Amino acid sequence: MKNILVLGLLLISLMAFSYEWTNLMDEESNTNHIYNSLTTGNIYYSTSQGVRVFDGDTSYLYSYGGLGAFGIAENDYDRFVALGLGSYSDGLYTLDDSGNFELVDWYYLPKFLDTGSYTQNIYFSSENNFQINQANEWSTPAEFYFKEVTDVTESPAYQFVTSNDGFYHKLIGENGLFADRQNFGTIQSNEINEASGLVASRSNPGVLWTHNDSGGGNFIFALNELGHHLGIYTVNEASNRDWEDMAIGNNPSTDQPEIYLADIGDNQLSNNTKFIHIVPEPQVSPSQNPTALELTASHTISFVYPDNINYDAETLLYDQRTSTFYVITKRHANNSETYDKIFSINYDLDSEIQVATYEGQVNIPVDGIVNHGATGGDISPDGNFILVKNYQNVFMWERRSLSIPEALSQPYIEVPYIMEPQGEAIAWRYDNNGYFTVSEEYGNIPAVLYFYSKKGWRKASPLPIKKSEYNHQDGNLYGVIYTEAENNGLWSSSDLGITWERINNYPIYGDISVDALGVVFLSHIPTVIPEDWERVTGYYQGSFIDFSSGLEDKIIHSLVKNTIFDMATVFACTNSGVYNLQDYDGVSNEDEDLLPAPKLTTYPNPFSQQISISAPKEDIVSTKIYNLKGQLLKNLSIKKGNEEVVWKPHSSIPNGIYFIKVQTSEATYTSKVLKIN
Repeated sequence: MKNILVLGLLLISLMAFSYEWTNLMDEESNTNHIYNSLTTGNIYYSTSQGVRVFDGDTSYLYSYGGLGAFGIAENDYDRFVALGLGSYSDGLYTLDDSGNFELVDWYYLPKFLDTGSYTQNIYFSSENNFQINQANEWSTPAEFYFKEVTDVTESPAYQFVTSNDGFYHKLIGENGLFADRQNFGTIQSNEINEASGLVASRSNPGVLWTHNDSGGGNFIFALNELGHHLGIYTVNEASNRDWEDMAIGNNPSTDQPEIYLADIGDNQLSNNTKFIHIVPEPQVSPSQNPTALELTASHTISFVYPDNINYDAETLLYDQRTSTFYVITKRHANNSETYDKIFSINYDLDSEIQVATYEGQVNIPVDGIVNHGATGGDISPDGNFILVKNYQNVFMWERRSLSIPEALSQPYIEVPYIMEPQGEAIAWRYDNNGYFTVSEEYGNIPAVLYFYSKKGWRKASPLPIKKSEYNHQDGNLYGVIYTEAENNGLWSSSDLGITWERINNYPIYGDISVDALGVVFLSHIPTVIPEDWERVTGYYQGSFIDFSSGLEDKIIHSLVKNTIFDMATVFACTNSGVYNLQDYDGVSNEDEDLLPAPKLTTYPNPFSQQISISAPKEDIVSTKIYNLKGQLLKNLSIKKGNEEVVWKPHSSIPNGIYFIKVQTSEATYTSKVLKIN
C-alpha cells in the first residue's frame, strides 16, 4: 500500500502527451547495453549471447564461449568488451573487426564498460575492481581499491564516480597531488603547548584530537578544523609517561570508535615496556562549547621490542584492515643506521606483554637540521594511503592491496610541507581529502593548524548514490539510490556532488539517463514492481512523466544516453531488444510547455546518400557542415523562406560524425549526424 501511494504522487494528470518507443532494429535479444561506434559507424549491442553488430543494413552476432556482453568501448587502438557469466572466463577482452576476441585480463563479474562523454577515457568496473584507460594505459586510482564502483559520469570539467564508499569527483586535467598549505587557524587552547599527536575523528566529522607529550598529563584535547577549543578530556587508567602519537579506528569486535594513545617515547632508551592505551571515543560536536569530561581507557596493550632492545619512537599507525598497530622508530643524530624500523603489535587484549614483531624498515631521509627520523604518521581512513613525516618533510605511499610493511618498503612520494617550528604531528582529514599538521609551541610562537587539500579524486559526499548523470542543460547532477531504505529515490546536486537534495523517495529506480533536452529518464527495477506499473519515468522541471507506453511488458536493463542520433532521445536496453524514444512533446491543460520539443530535425540519421535538415516554423538563414576537428566542410545554399535544406555529401566525404550548425531567424541550433554507407 505504501508503494502504491508513493507511485500515485509521481503520476502527472491533466496532460496531453505524445511519444513513441521504437525497436531500433527489430532485434529481440536480451540486451544489456548499446554502443555507437565513432570509428566504424556501426552499432554494437551487448547481449546475453555476445556482441551483436548492426552496420546499417544487416546485423550479425560475435560470441565467445557463451559469455554475455555487458559493455563496449573503444579508443584509437582497440575496441574493448566486458564479457561475463560468473565463471573463470569472465573478463575484459578486445574485439577486432573480424569478430575475434582476445583476453586483456580476467575479471570476475564485470559490471560496466563505458566511454567518457567529455574525455577519451574508458571506464571499466567489475567485482572489487575499477580501472580507467587514459592514453591507452589502464590504471586503478588508489582511492578505489577495495571499493565497489557502480557508475561513472562526466561534465565538461569534472569526472564523477559512484561507489559503495560514497560519491567522488575529480577535475579533468588536474595535475599534482595536494594544493599549497592553508592556514586554518591558531590553536585556541592555552593547554595545548606540545602537540605531539593528531587524529581526525571519523565518527565526529570536523573534530580533531590532540595531546601533549611527556609531562603533559593524561589529557586529550578536542578541537575543530578552525583550531577552536572544544574540550579537555581526562583519560583515567592511563598515565602519560611520554605520549608521542595517537591513532584512531574502530574496535574490531564491536565496531565502536576508539582513540589509541601511544606511550612510546624514550629519549634516554631506558623504558623497557611501551604502552598503547585504548580509549572509547566520545561524541563531540565541532560547534560545541568547551567542556571538561572524564574518559576511561578500556584497555592498555603492553609490549616490548625483540631482544630487549629499547627504541625511541614517535609514530603510531593503526591498520583497520588487519586490526594491527605499527610503530615506526625515530632515528637520532648518533644513529649510524640509514632507516627507521617498523614493528607490529597485535590488537590483543589477552596478552599481558607482547613482543613486537620486526617488519622491516622505512627508508626516508633524516631531516637536515637535527638529523632525526619519523616524528608522526597516519593511515588514510580508506586505508589506501600512508603519511609519515619528519621535522622537515612529509612522505606518502600508495598502499593499494599491500600490507603496511610492504607498502612502506616501496619508494615514497614527497608531498607538500612547509617546515613548522617543531612540527611532529600529522593526520588525514576524515574524508581522505587532505591532511592536517600542527606544531608544538616553540620560542613563544603559537601553534597553528595547517591543511594541505587533496587534488585528484576527492570524496565529495558519503551519500550512497548508485547511478548518476550530469545534466548539461541545468548544470546539475542527478543520482538515484536504491536498496537503502532511508535514502531511496531521486537526488540532485548543484555543487559537484558535495551536497544533495532529495527530490522524492521512490524506492525502485534502477538506472538514470539524461537526454539532449535536459529530461532526466529513470528506469524501474523490474523484480520488485508489478507488471502494470511504470517502467520508465521522466523528470523535467519539477514534473514526473510516465514514459511506459510501449514498454509495459519489458524488463529494462539500462538506459543509455544518446550520443549520435538526434531523432531519438535515450535508449532502453531490455530483455527483448533496444528501444529508442522518438521526438516527443507534451503540454499541460493550461497549454503551457511541459517538455521541450526538439527544434532541429535531421532525417534519416544515420544517413548514407543525403540528409534533410529542418527547423519547424522557423526560416533557415544559413546551414554549415563541420567535421569533428571543427573544420568547415560545406556552407549550404539557402533560399529565402526555406524551412528545410538537404545535404548531399560528395563521395569523397568519409563515413563518420559531422556537426550541422543552423542559423534561423530566431536562434542558432546544432545537431550531430552520422554518415554511413
